[in-house]
Parts: sequence; structure tokens; C-alpha cells
Amino acid sequence: MSVFGFGNCGSPPRSALRRPMGTDAGVADFEMAWAAVDAVYPYLGYKGIAWRALHWSYRLRAVAERGAETLPLLTGLLAELRDGHVFLRTRCGTAVAPYVPPRMLRDRRTFCRKVVRRYLAGGPRLTSGGRFEYGVLGEGVGYLYVSAFEPAGVAAELDEALAGLGDVRSLVVDNRSSVGGNRAEVYRVLGRFIAAPVPGPEWYTLGKRRRWPVIEPEGPIRCTRPVVVLANGLTFSAAELFTDLMAQLPNVTVVGETTGGGSGGCDDDATGDYVLPSGIEIKIPTVDGRRADGTPWETVGVEPDVRVAQTEQDLRAGRDRQLERALELLGAGVRR
Repeated sequence: MSVFGFGNCGSPPRSALRRPMGTDAGVADFEMAWAAVDAVYPYLGYKGIAWRALHWSYRLRAVAERGAETLPLLTGLLAELRDGHVFLRTRCGTAVAPYVPPRMLRDRRTFCRKVVRRYLAGGPRLTSGGRFEYGVLGEGVGYLYVSAFEPAGVAAELDEALAGLGDVRSLVVDNRSSVGGNRAEVYRVLGRFIAAPVPGPEWYTLGKRRRWPVIEPEGPIRCTRPVVVLANGLTFSAAELFTDLMAQLPNVTVVGETTGGGSGGCDDDATGDYVLPSGIEIKIPTVDGRRADGTPWETVGVEPDVRVAQTEQDLRAGRDRQLERALELLGAGVRR
């Protein structure tokens, strides 16, 4: 169901990717990893990656090292994809990210929930499952922080938060530093913000075009009042899909920085999980996700309507400039 992250890494690899016979373990790991990417990764052409040309240089390294440096070699190979959805897991269970998108690095210290809480009248409240933090910013403006769009049940927690906020006149949905999640949960959450059905965006799995059925309004409470969505470089994956879909609504303004840029993922019938001969596991995206306009957000991210920079120094001073700009747009004063 198009999830983002490590799935069932014990699932069998494609038959075409069986372990090469009679080769050193390090070379076998390299060959299988290279072939997996070549078979399923959707963005080689989009990113202009000369994947077949890379085979020769990395194979020479694999042969020369004869397995002594398998993990660094694989990490370097997969980093060539420049994709924040690519992962390795060592035999001892440690997850390794070969590549972190630049905007994620830039914004890793520009958001702090403790600073946000200073703006909340009466402090924050948490939903029962802990995925939403909410409160009132003052002058009838509600606040919701979305931590993830997985596992199932996110929309039900949103209903709990909306009920707890009561009759606020406008809302800030804080989607900064959200780790992404499941496409289906994104659509269920979106259903709380729309008054009429909207078409689901398309995506491609192993090159095959797919489209979600129409996204329907749902939930006991629907928020069609003015909304500001906050986003930054750590808004990634399914959280970017949510940001883009919300941006299409006439009552929504996106404030902050361009999102991280990760539109890859996987589907239940194409998990992208492979166990290499040495026992190292790798995760390769098989899905090319698309925005509402039909284009990928891979590498480019989703741009805000109103760009507001925020720095680590702002947080040290106890200020959240992006949240303050949201309050200005909603006609509310700033209290800290």
C-alpha cells in the first residue's frame, strides 16, 4: 500500500537476481545490489545516472577488496542514487542511510517542538496514540503537529485532536520534520480537510501506471476553515505528498521551506527488499510517486507558497519564525 521505509526484508528477491555462483562474497553482494537497482529503481533516467557505466568501476573495487570492505563499497554504490529512501541494514541489524538529501541536512536543527510549545495557550495535548500534538495558539487559532502518517489509525487520532480543539476559527497544521508513512493514511487525513471528492494522484510501480480512487471527504469533523501548513526540509516522503495535496485546496497556504524531495517508495507487490549473500539487507524504491500535477517531487521537493527561513539561532532565541508568519497570515497576534 505504498509505504516508505524498511518492509519485510525476508521477502525473496527476484529470480533474475540470484546469487552469482563461484564468486567472492563481496563481489556477489555487489553484483546482486547493482542488479536490483538496475531492475527496479525508477529514477535512473530522471536523475541522469549512468548506472551501467558505474558497474565497471565498482566491480573493480569489489574484486580488489575481496569482501574486506563490503559495507563501505555498497554504501558508496547506493549513495550514487542520491535517494533518501535507500537503506542498508547490516547483519547485526544496524540501519545505514547511504545518502541524506541536502535540505534535510540544512534543516535538521531548525525545528524544535519545545519552542513551539511556548506559543500554545495552556500548553500542548497529545492524542491517545501520540501521533498528534495539539493546542490553541490564541485568538481562535488551533495547532496540530503531525509526526507520521503510519501505521493505520492516524486519521482516527486526527478526529480526536479536532474534537479536542473545538470551534477554532483557523488552523496551523505543522508538517515539519514529519517522517512520512503510508499513502492510504495520507488520503484518509486529507479527507478531513475537503468538502468534495478530489482525484487521487497517479504513481508508477515498476513502471506501471496506477491511480488511487477518488479521495472522499470523511470523518465526523471536517476542517474547511483557513489553514496554514508548515513544511521544511525534513518534511519527507508521504508527508510531502500530504503537503502538495493540501496546497491544492483554496483555503490552504503552505509556509516554510521546500520539502526534502523523496517521492520514491514501495508497494505491497513490489517491496524492493533484498537480502544479499553476506546477509546485508538493502531497500530499493520501486515506486515513482507523483504530485497532483503529475510530476515527481523526487529531489525537487514541494515548494511553499510563502518561504520563511528559520535558523538554529532562531531556536536558541526561543523563536519560531515560520510559526509566527503563519499566525500573521491567519490574522492572529504572536504570543510567546
